Amino acid sequence: MRKTFLAGIIGHPLSHSYSPYIYEYLNLRFNKNILYHKYDLNEREFNQFMQLLPKLKLDGLNITLPYKQQVFKHITNVDPTLLQIKSCNTLKVNHSKKEVKAYNTDLMALMNLLKPHLKAVAKNSAVVFGAGGVSYTSVYCLAKLGVKEIVIVNRSKANAMKLINHFNGLFVRTQFTFVSLDKPLNLEDFDIIMNASTLGMKGFTKQKIPLKKMASKNHLVVEWVYNPLQTSLYKWAHKEKLRIIDGIDLLIEQATLNYEIWMDEKIKHKEVVSLELKNLCKSLARLT
Repeated sequence: MRKTFLAGIIGHPLSHSYSPYIYEYLNLRFNKNILYHKYDLNEREFNQFMQLLPKLKLDGLNITLPYKQQVFKHITNVDPTLLQIKSCNTLKVNHSKKEVKAYNTDLMALMNLLKPHLKAVAKNSAVVFGAGGVSYTSVYCLAKLGVKEIVIVNRSKANAMKLINHFNGLFVRTQFTFVSLDKPLNLEDFDIIMNASTLGMKGFTKQKIPLKKMASKNHLVVEWVYNPLQTSLYKWAHKEKLRIIDGIDLLIEQATLNYEIWMDEKIKHKEVVSLELKNLCKSLARLT
């Protein structure tokens, strides 16, 4: 008899999430019994839920916005690297040891997808839109890979400076700069252009990223938003024939990594599985 693995995703809002459909596919593909639920909770409910987590029967939990940083208040078994990143998106519960272990599969996914592009794209400069949990993951990844200059674009200077001050001490060879979202910006100046904010996400603020014609095509665009499937940043990058890592690629890569952690097994024929999941997400996008 298949063991039931109780899991879910916690965040707010969750109407845009494809995660339940992804794990239902993985159930069918690999004959598993992952019962996956959405927990759309406000901040007070989130804190109450996390306090009760050791007593609940959940085996795994995905953390999404806006709680990827707040979750650290509720867990003790944290890898030092996660403390440096200050962002977590995956928990695995070991009931026999009464232990909750934290992971960041966002980082693992971004690393996996970035590295092949960096053979062709320079690492001199990057611009990152946003200063939340995904931005911390993104900036850590870029600095770890040796990007020399990282510009943080955000509405709130205080939040951006908090991020910059955190990483200044960790990466002394990388220069960090803040630019306000309402200031003019020339994307041509950056080798890597990354949206790690909610700009363009369904139900959030429309993207106001300055999208102009690019003289050089040797740039990499990373779009974390996956719903809608094609944001204005994605459409612009595609039109300009730039290299692209899109939100669906990142979602699927982190979800499959997450599955491997939860199930404690490697996915066989991962390229085929990823392609099937991408087609699934495209179908979901057409229905929403």
